[in-house]
Amino acid sequence: MKPVWTRATPSPALVRACAVFGVMPRAATTADPAAAALTRRARQLLALIREHDPRITLISGPSGSGKSRLLARVALEARRAGFRVFQVSGARLAREPSLSMFDLLARTVNRSGGPAHSVPLEDHVARLLARFGLADPTLWPCPACDLSEGQRWRLAFALAAAGAPAGGDFTSSATSATTAPPGALVVCDEFTSPLDRVTAMGLCATLSRRQTPRLLLATPHDDVTPWLRPDLLVRLAEHAAGAGWPSGSTQVVLHSTELAQAAPGGAA
Repeated sequence: MKPVWTRATPSPALVRACAVFGVMPRAATTADPAAAALTRRARQLLALIREHDPRITLISGPSGSGKSRLLARVALEARRAGFRVFQVSGARLAREPSLSMFDLLARTVNRSGGPAHSVPLEDHVARLLARFGLADPTLWPCPACDLSEGQRWRLAFALAAAGAPAGGDFTSSATSATTAPPGALVVCDEFTSPLDRVTAMGLCATLSRRQTPRLLLATPHDDVTPWLRPDLLVRLAEHAAGAGWPSGSTQVVLHSTELAQAAPGGAA
C-alpha cells in the first residue's frame, strides 16, 4: 500500500475506495518520516538563502514533485527565523473591483512609509509602474480586475517592490518604499503558470533586473530558468538536466521522492 498523507482523518469510505488502487490515506502527524524530511530540506534551503543571500531563488520541477510543499515549508521556517514573508499572486488582484492600479500602488507606498527622499508620490508610483512594464498611462486608471493576467502579475510584483503584499499576509511595515527590507522574502508559487510564454519571458526579464526584493519562486516550467537567471536554483527531480541552465546559478538538486508524499502540515 502506498501511503498518502491527509490533513484530517480519512473516512472509512475513502479508505475503502483508495485501497482498491493500492493507496492508503493516513492522517498527518509530526512523527511522519516524510514530513520530517520536508522540514529538513526546507531548513537546508533556508540556510543556503541566509548564507548566500541570493536575490532570486527558483524551485523548479515537474508537477507533483513537491515544489509547493517545499515552498510553503520554507516560507513557514523563514517566518520563524524572523523574515517578513508575504505571498504574491496575480490571481489575488482580480478581486480588487474598483480601486485603480495607480491608486492601489500609491496606497501601498503610503502604508510602507511613503516615497523616499521627498519624491512626489505620483512620480514615485509612475516610476515603479514603469520599472515593472506598466508605463502606459492609459492603464493606470484601470482597476486590477480589468487588467490582463500578465499585467496583474506585473502589478503584483510592483506591489511587492513597494514593500507590501498583493493581498498576502505581510503585516510588518517596510522601511523603504522602493524595495523590500533585508529581512523580507517575497514568495510566489506556480510562477508564470497562467501566462503565455511571451508574457512569461517579459516578466522574467523584468524580475531579473537588480531592483526587485528578494524572491523565492516555484515553477513547473523549465523555460523560466534561462529567462530568469536565478542566483540559486533548486531542481526537484530524480536526475538533473544540465542543458539550458544559466551559468552563474548555484544549482542544488533535491530528490523529489523525499518531498512528494510529505504531510501537508509537516513537522514542527
